[in-house]
Amino acid sequence: MVIIYASRTSRSTLRLTSTSSSSSPAPVEGASDRNPLTPATVLVGQQTDFDFDAYAELTFADQAAFQAFGAKLYAPDAAAQIAADEEKWLDKSKLAMAMLGDVIETTR
Repeated sequence: MVIIYASRTSRSTLRLTSTSSSSSPAPVEGASDRNPLTPATVLVGQQTDFDFDAYAELTFADQAAFQAFGAKLYAPDAAAQIAADEEKWLDKSKLAMAMLGDVIETTR
């Protein structure tokens, strides 16, 4: 089981991490309004198709492993710690997740 996770950080975090100089960087041509400063290296598609600045792929051996992960993640103490941390940097209104059922791997 694979879960794909993409998100946007808050504007203040993006400003802190996207530039080290005192001047603001110029927006990338073709970038979306939400993601003007952190472009993707686009092979197919448009810059606006990649309107996120964080991505994670979580892989689980099976459904039981996924459920065990979820139980730990949503336990009250862990959930409170995660929520407090996310409040500092994550724009939850821009969060997206997808779950892939079967994965077929080619090896040639």
